[in-house]
Amino acid sequence: MAEYLIVESGAPGRSPLPDAAVTLAGAGHRVVLLHIGDGVFATTSRTALEPLLEAGCEVWADTVSAELRRLRTDDLCGEVRTVGMPELVDALQDERIRVVWR
Repeated sequence: MAEYLIVESGAPGRSPLPDAAVTLAGAGHRVVLLHIGDGVFATTSRTALEPLLEAGCEVWADTVSAELRRLRTDDLCGEVRTVGMPELVDALQDERIRVVWR
């Protein structure tokens, strides 16, 4: 199965990418949904993340984006992993991972 990194920068509720992530994960693919920019606000709502988590997606939040929006780690859902540029660069350079960026 394929691995996907889906990078979401848009505000919550304005993107089809979370639905695509659920579909891919449901098909057996490994999916990481990374929220950057205003997308990090979605990582504060357990309700918004529930379909992703139930499908087996990993949810990441960019630390710099969260800090710039005055979100602390404990403002994020417990299942959300905070990551920085090193993790993103590693994923972008990994030939096995397909990247979708919005």
